[in-house]
Amino acid sequence: MIKPKQLFVEELLEIWNDDRRGDYVQINDDGSVVEISGGCFVGTILRPGPVTDETFKLIRAWMEGNKFWPNIWSCNDHGNVTLHDEKGNDLGGLV
Repeated sequence: MIKPKQLFVEELLEIWNDDRRGDYVQINDDGSVVEISGGCFVGTILRPGPVTDETFKLIRAWMEGNKFWPNIWSCNDHGNVTLHDEKGNDLGGLV
């Protein structure tokens, strides 16, 4: 299995700064998944629950159904963010 490329902090910061003003999918601490646009909540994709491989399958299905493929970020209660690919691999995070 090929391990995904970890991004450098500078790359992550650039992506995060663009996404904060744009659109992205956010996975919250409670496992809920929401759509964010322009820093505002748009809608719920998944209700709270454990984050598993199935979570990312459902996110991919939502993206396919909406013909919309934003970045996927998990955010914790301390404001740390981690970028994930569509399969759930961790590409790097910002503290």
